Amino acid sequence: MSLEFDFISEDYMDKVLSFDCGNDSVNEFLQEHALELHQCNFCITKLFFKDDEIVGFISTRLGEVAVNSKDIDRLGLAGTLPKNPYYKNQKYPIVHIQFLGVDKKHKRTGIARLAVTQVLAMTIDLIENIGCNFVYLESYLDEEPIKFYESLGFYELEKDEVLGVAKMLFSIPPQYFEYERLD
Repeated sequence: MSLEFDFISEDYMDKVLSFDCGNDSVNEFLQEHALELHQCNFCITKLFFKDDEIVGFISTRLGEVAVNSKDIDRLGLAGTLPKNPYYKNQKYPIVHIQFLGVDKKHKRTGIARLAVTQVLAMTIDLIENIGCNFVYLESYLDEEPIKFYESLGFYELEKDEVLGVAKMLFSIPPQYFEYERLD
């Protein structure tokens, strides 16, 4: 699939206002909050275009997430995190996928997979200079998006029924830390 992307800006707001992914909360974020948050570097929003139409977007930021040692063991992540007891039950550095949306006319065309894959690749590039253990997101509790993220290698950390989300992690394998730079 051939898509182009650009960062959200005032120039695209007419197109942003016509975007509809079928989820009011996601639409509201893009249409009412994403530009301001992008302009102040709180989170960065990339718009995906096909034939000059916005077909999807993804917003990311840095953050941290608490993962207790029980969940680390349950998810099989013990070998990917510091062994020093000081770091047990600490908050771990993350790239947080704040929002992801695909226009409802373009669902099931690979746009979401492409967007998440780009974030994973960006994260691997990032860890050369900045510590990061996970990519994190909160998926709505619908079975379809949870299965989608699991197919990309995300683990379900926990379900939060109050917020209506499943908290999910993608672990950055240690081998990505162990490569030689070609300067």
